[in-house]
Amino acid sequence: MALEAIGVARPDSIASVAPTRVEALAHRAARGDVDAFDELVSLHAGKVVNLAFRLLGDATDADDVAQEAFVKAYRSLPRLRDRSQFTAWMLKITTNACRDYLRRRGRRDEVGLDEAINHAGGDATAHVVEQQETQARIRHLMNTLPQKHQIVLYLRDIEGLSYDEIATTLGCTVSSVKNRLHRAREAFRIRAMPYVDEVLPWE
Repeated sequence: MALEAIGVARPDSIASVAPTRVEALAHRAARGDVDAFDELVSLHAGKVVNLAFRLLGDATDADDVAQEAFVKAYRSLPRLRDRSQFTAWMLKITTNACRDYLRRRGRRDEVGLDEAINHAGGDATAHVVEQQETQARIRHLMNTLPQKHQIVLYLRDIEGLSYDEIATTLGCTVSSVKNRLHRAREAFRIRAMPYVDEVLPWE
């Protein structure tokens, strides 16, 4: 099976890809179409590697776990009944693979979202410096949250997943997702009060 796209092709988002396209590819891949699965890998590699990096805090580990997650998905895809939920299912596999990896490594503390927003580039103008300071503040505040709050904020406010997709990813109900997200945002809001005009993306 060709999996060259893992860790190489990393689009930032698959939001522009119609859900029906992903579902059609998942159906084909489940029937053994390797080219269809390779396309699914290309479409989802960015999300998978980014999520793994947020949970592991190491780029090399994230690449390794991403490959492991895609291999597990390829083997398990024929058993996925609702293939319209492929993206959420893939992220759930990734989350579980990260937890397994941390247990194998004997690490109990999962690293949070320390790279939620990319550093600004360009000249060191006052605007860029201010932007970088705000981004660093957001990363610091996110890292003070419990890991379960970090991940729900990441999935909703950074990756833009629906409540249903997050519920599938985390293995809980939509109601639980909404409650957890509410608590996460409130916890973040309290920490961000001194910088409220700078760092609350959902205001």
